[in-house]
Amino acid sequence: TTFESIGRPLPGRRNVVLSRAMPEREGVTVIRDLAELERACGGEEKVFVIGGAQVYAELLPRCGEVYLTLVAGEHEGDAFLPPFEHLFDLKEVLGRTDELEFRRYERKRTEAAG
Repeated sequence: TTFESIGRPLPGRRNVVLSRAMPEREGVTVIRDLAELERACGGEEKVFVIGGAQVYAELLPRCGEVYLTLVAGEHEGDAFLPPFEHLFDLKEVLGRTDELEFRRYERKRTEAAG
């Protein structure tokens, strides 16, 4: 899982992991399905989603913002963010080096939303 690749809870925040198989772990709330995730995090002002591909695909329709780090070069991988640029506008580049660019996108407003 993405959490296992990080190897520890991220400091200074509540860590919630969506996994059907991961055992309970100190410093982490393990959630088994999206309904349970909604109950656990529904009152939070901001929730940050960190991979993998299936989680991105399931939760992207609920996101108002996307924070994306682009890493220079060609890299092999097996988990990808689904196409989202048609639903979001690039609002700002928060940081840039020769190796990466950190971007913030906001969901496009629909005609009906005004």
